[in-house]
Amino acid sequence: MRKVVLGAVAAALTLAVVGPTLAGAAHGRKVHKCKVNVTGRFAQVKVKSGAPPASGADTDVGSIDGKLCGKRLYGATRNENKYPTPGSFSSKATAFGPKGEIKARFKGTGKVNPDGSISFTGSGKVTGGTGIYKHATGSFSFSGTEAAGSTVAAQHIKGKIKY
Repeated sequence: MRKVVLGAVAAALTLAVVGPTLAGAAHGRKVHKCKVNVTGRFAQVKVKSGAPPASGADTDVGSIDGKLCGKRLYGATRNENKYPTPGSFSSKATAFGPKGEIKARFKGTGKVNPDGSISFTGSGKVTGGTGIYKHATGSFSFSGTEAAGSTVAAQHIKGKIKY
């Protein structure tokens, strides 16, 4: 379940970093509205409290790769995850790319499957950023898995973003 939260957060960030920003129009730049379709891989690097993903909080990092407005996008992410109840999570994520950072928040649910793997789904919002993404907005959904016995979660993120 910890990977479920990790993946979700990373996905949210990936959308944000890769995506466009609404700030453009307000600052004399062209406003871009784009579709985002990315894949992320994430791993837990620090347990802050409790026993994630059953309870507590942790930090995950990862990488993202995919398409934004039909062009390749890639970067890194950092996610701060909270597990208020078993099977649920909320996250703040930051995606780092060559033209700035994108910030996002998301929520989701996860479950342990009979084979020991973890499945998770959720949705989120792009909440801003830096560089060309300073006033980014958008929304996304994600789904992912973590194989039984693995420490790496993979997730797929789809959505829309403005910059």
